[in-house]
Amino acid sequence: MILFINSSETDYGQDILFSGLVQKLGRDQIIDYPFNMNYFFSRKPYPRDMGNMTPTITEKIKFLAYNHPPYFFIDWTKIKAVIVGSCKAKAFQNYLKIIQQIPESIPRIFNDGGDFPGIAEHLFEDKKLFDQAEKIKPFDFILKREKLIHQKYDQRVVAFPFGFNLKSIATKTLAVTEKKYDVSFWAVESHPIRTQALARLQNEFDCKQNGSTLNQKFKTYKRKGQFYLEELKRCKVILNFRGAGWDTLRYWEVPSLGELLISEKPEIEIPNNFIHEQSILFCKSDLSDLIDLCQWALTNDHTIQKIRSQARLHMEQFHSSEKRAEQVLNLIRYEF
Repeated sequence: MILFINSSETDYGQDILFSGLVQKLGRDQIIDYPFNMNYFFSRKPYPRDMGNMTPTITEKIKFLAYNHPPYFFIDWTKIKAVIVGSCKAKAFQNYLKIIQQIPESIPRIFNDGGDFPGIAEHLFEDKKLFDQAEKIKPFDFILKREKLIHQKYDQRVVAFPFGFNLKSIATKTLAVTEKKYDVSFWAVESHPIRTQALARLQNEFDCKQNGSTLNQKFKTYKRKGQFYLEELKRCKVILNFRGAGWDTLRYWEVPSLGELLISEKPEIEIPNNFIHEQSILFCKSDLSDLIDLCQWALTNDHTIQKIRSQARLHMEQFHSSEKRAEQVLNLIRYEF
């Protein structure tokens, strides 16, 4: 069994890993501490539902009755690993409540899915919680989302970008075939490159008409939940540029939908990354070829369709939530 210490707040990296572990091992093999309502009930729309594995009523009763003891009744002889699933204060506060009870022999893993390249940097002023945990017992492995290519890290730090829970996409969403939009970039300007890209696009293609404009606000988005994913599928070309971190959810959403992504190339380690002109199109970092690349994609449908198909296959082979879970289980040599 895995003890999965989590934050009740939405955390894409935490939720993707949790869903993958459930897919790989079964719900009864993962104890979420504290009990996370979002993993048990469909309470929030996509993307805040990626950790929910929609158990049946019978499974819910069985799990609550037999497989989810309060932390002081945990049978540590059955626990094969402890995972701190999030780089948020609540997760570390929960971890520190039970850290002294965890046997020394049990592997400890920290999933650092924060936006910044430093270890636990996303905790900001709460980084003392990480330092306190490390002083008691250092983590055996640190899963690092923003592991920069040109930065040196401790040997226990493992590249671990988002990936995607493919079960988050509804069947009706995948069934969408109509193409209504040419080129889209629906995003808030959380990094200067996004502003630069949107400025270049203002008078190109159908960007103004479809809402790929400057000064977008997340709270006023009209495309949300599964409708957002359906709208992505209605795009011929979808763009991606870094936000607070290099790793964006859209980098994984678009190929999961079997659609074409044009993106800057992330400067973080991504094992088995997508390949230019095979499963993605990478533009230059200065955006000098962005418009030409979009135009080429719009006029080479046969080639682009091959890239779309390969993108989805590449996701299934290397970057699903289940594959992320396999990576973690292999680290601790967990037999599954």
